[in-house]
Amino acid sequence: MPAELPPLPSLALIAERLSIVFPEGVEHRNYVVREMAARTVFVMFYAGAVEGGDRWIRPSMVTDMTDAQAAAVTDEARLGWHRSMSSSKKVRAAGTWYAVNSREPIRDETLRLDRRRARCCRCSVAGRPPCIFQTLFSDRLTQPDPPQGIEARG
Repeated sequence: MPAELPPLPSLALIAERLSIVFPEGVEHRNYVVREMAARTVFVMFYAGAVEGGDRWIRPSMVTDMTDAQAAAVTDEARLGWHRSMSSSKKVRAAGTWYAVNSREPIRDETLRLDRRRARCCRCSVAGRPPCIFQTLFSDRLTQPDPPQGIEARG
């Protein structure tokens, strides 16, 4: 049985929180607070690709997401989408968020993955207890403090 999916924050909440988590002065901040970054984090939550789970995403999953799929928020829809997008026989839907060749900026500028594992990733914050990243995007959190020691991990 698959692990439980995390609550799915709205894209607007993710965009708002990224600006808090990565305050002015953070190197290359523009890459981690832009719309592409918010959509990437959204897809991580949508797929359940968060620390403590066993699901991962590829940059192509972000490019292949659609507004219609993002609105399908049942666990069944989310898990089915992840299963389908993880397949080598996946079908690219019409109306995707990004062009096929847009996965490079997601991989290189937003996720900054370790090159040896550049196919997949999940949300995590170095030096923090599991699931702290998820907590930062909870709609119940009213005053999120920027965590110390954020770094990309593959």
